Amino acid sequence: GWWSRRGDDGDDSHNKRGPVLHLLSALFALFGLFAFPSPARADSKEDLEQMFDKAIDVAGPYVQELGVSGVAGGVCAIVLKKASMVAATGLGLTFIALQILAAQGVITINWLNIQKRIIKAFDADDNGKLDTDDAKIMYRKMFTYLSQGLPSVGGFYAGFLIGLKF
Repeated sequence: GWWSRRGDDGDDSHNKRGPVLHLLSALFALFGLFAFPSPARADSKEDLEQMFDKAIDVAGPYVQELGVSGVAGGVCAIVLKKASMVAATGLGLTFIALQILAAQGVITINWLNIQKRIIKAFDADDNGKLDTDDAKIMYRKMFTYLSQGLPSVGGFYAGFLIGLKF
């Protein structure tokens, strides 16, 4: 039935019904409403309205507690996750293309020079290497920048962590 996340036969085809319904399903999951039906499985407009009413009643206090800062944190995390996947895909495809061209003798790649440039660009503590300290520095800078001027930095962090889960 439509009250389960998947059909009784394990069919996951409702995830292919469109990005809006998929996003609504993700929002339901964001607030831990796994007991509620997926909007993509609603049989009628009334079923969908009842679902949303119930979800708002349950999720409302959590959203109110997180506030604007928490919602902003959650949205930032989701966007950063998606953007990093797109960037990783682009970098991976570029690497594969360069390696193919290098293997065929079309180009020569100086990987040591590329490594030095990457280290120079991302070495936040200027110690000549990329390590966890650099990641911590960049992480703190990113959060300081993203949470600037928000009413609750703690709410932003909480929302960000929730957003990372999805």
